[in-house]
Amino acid sequence: MATVQEADGDARFTVSSLPGRIQVATAAGRDSCGGFNICLRRWGDDYERTPGDKILDVPNTAPVVGTGTMPPSTSAISSCVQWNCRNTLQMSNLQGGNGGTCNFTFDLPTPYVAQKVAPTLFVPVYIPDYTAVENIQIRLSMGDTTFNNYYQAAWGVGPSGHNDKQRNGWHLISIGPSEWTSGGSPTWTNTINSIRVRFVNRNYPAASVIYMGDPVLQRSAVPSLLVYADDAYASFYTHALPIFDTYGLKVNIALAKNWVGCCGYMSLSQYLDAMARGHEICVHSTNRIGVQLKTLEDAVADVSENQAYVRDVIGAPWGYKHFVYPNGQYWISSRADMSVVDALRDQLGIVLARTTDDPLRPTSRTPLGFTLDTSRHNQLTMPELGPWTADTAVTIKSAIDTLIDRRNVSSLVYHATSPSARFEFELPSVIESVAEYIAEKQAEGKLLVQTGQQFANGLRGHR
Repeated sequence: MATVQEADGDARFTVSSLPGRIQVATAAGRDSCGGFNICLRRWGDDYERTPGDKILDVPNTAPVVGTGTMPPSTSAISSCVQWNCRNTLQMSNLQGGNGGTCNFTFDLPTPYVAQKVAPTLFVPVYIPDYTAVENIQIRLSMGDTTFNNYYQAAWGVGPSGHNDKQRNGWHLISIGPSEWTSGGSPTWTNTINSIRVRFVNRNYPAASVIYMGDPVLQRSAVPSLLVYADDAYASFYTHALPIFDTYGLKVNIALAKNWVGCCGYMSLSQYLDAMARGHEICVHSTNRIGVQLKTLEDAVADVSENQAYVRDVIGAPWGYKHFVYPNGQYWISSRADMSVVDALRDQLGIVLARTTDDPLRPTSRTPLGFTLDTSRHNQLTMPELGPWTADTAVTIKSAIDTLIDRRNVSSLVYHATSPSARFEFELPSVIESVAEYIAEKQAEGKLLVQTGQQFANGLRGHR
């Protein structure tokens, strides 16, 4: 999500990117019910390919009783939690005990036309208490409404999910064509006649609740990848940056003022040289929000100092608006604390930011990790590709394939890089293998590798 200041006035609006669709919201914030309202305004040219087909008109759908063990689960149209200024479907799983499963089944008013190939699926789901939900499953009944033949996709939230999904708020469920599993003998040449939402209780709650927006099939975007050099080690400049240059790939290099030229980090001359080679220098910090920086004033002052160095000393033409949160932490007290995020946007003009609050794994995940109030808060929260473990070229390439399959956005993050790197993914030989693969996908038109400025401009609909 990015907040943009128009050049011809004081109007400020918030841009959020979804798989295949760009939304712009005013500062509507929470409504009187305490829910979240996200309003659609305009698209971005670079990121959108097709908005897809809405297969269930949720606000005009008749609620149904959820089936399962007793007592019966309930559904209702909610105006308290909204998506795109439209009401959502509130579904309550009243099945008792851990593992209690309910099914909410909706016949489509008109069967969705048969597909030649497996489609993408996007559905926004708001989860007020993730600790009560084990997973969410979407089933499509093929050819009839009996679910004898169906395709299914699952979204793990609890122990079956990863840390990026173990959170309250919006889960932007995005399923790629290769991620469907089948029951019976379905084919995509059948029509889609019915959709079923299944979700499972966990931790023995009395009930669990989710809110669902309109499910969309065949939503597609130009997948985008941003490569980062986090902390900007001199070893990355020496061993990795020439590799990205060879393949014509641009890197976003995060600068912390206090580390410039010392302790194994890039020098001022190296930063200037990297920028002259077309890479983007963006803002980092030596201090962590909520750890060393324990007040809003301290956080703003620290980021402002680093921002001023990138703008005035480095002379980065846009990178000073691009921030990388140390350790990915954007909150002081808890993840619900958006005071720093709001202040960086409103006081310092930060347009784009990356946080590892949503670390990528090459399985089902949130495409863009929105924070709790998606109508107001946040710069773009960029999911990370390539966690800080001993990933190999094979695992990273697999994650890139998943990114492309889902038509999503992610980031690939490097740190110290040398022939004796601690982690395999930081070895120059692995970096070169991955860079070559990324360049091939970009040459095939399947992937955009961008600087922060290019990505943000794409969201605004500017070439």
